[in-house]
Amino acid sequence: MTSADGFDASRTVCINTINQFRAGIGLPAYTLENTATTNTCVDTQATNDAKQNSPHYSFIHNAPSCTWGQANGFAQDECPTGWGTTPDQVVACLQSMWDEQNNANCKGCIGCTAFGGACANCDYSGNNGPECGHYVNMSAPYFTSVACGFGGAAPSSSTGWSVQDFQ
Repeated sequence: MTSADGFDASRTVCINTINQFRAGIGLPAYTLENTATTNTCVDTQATNDAKQNSPHYSFIHNAPSCTWGQANGFAQDECPTGWGTTPDQVVACLQSMWDEQNNANCKGCIGCTAFGGACANCDYSGNNGPECGHYVNMSAPYFTSVACGFGGAAPSSSTGWSVQDFQ
């Protein structure tokens, strides 16, 4: 995998880790959206969020909105300050989000067929305890692809931010 921004190794580990998790519960692999246009867009989201020091800021405000293919529903996970952008740091952040499935208020999240995790015993946004939304996005049967973006620091940094946009 190649990308002009220097985040090749982090992008590779991002898609491979998510797909390894999905395979472990019998779900098909996501396709990585890895075009120059998509990478620039999701990198801009991560960079803007780092500048604002606000997770999901760009995603919520469509600044920019990164869509490709079918856009009938999409979501975002994010690894903010403290996680970093090196491959090992990306894996650690994704593992922490995948582990949300173990939260008491996250039972039944896998297999949610409604966007936003609208199923019994699944607190998508963390309104009543730890959230499940990151895990739901990573395990969603209604998404088919992910774009992994990085920003706020150099590719080998421990201070950068990363985003995963799902469609």
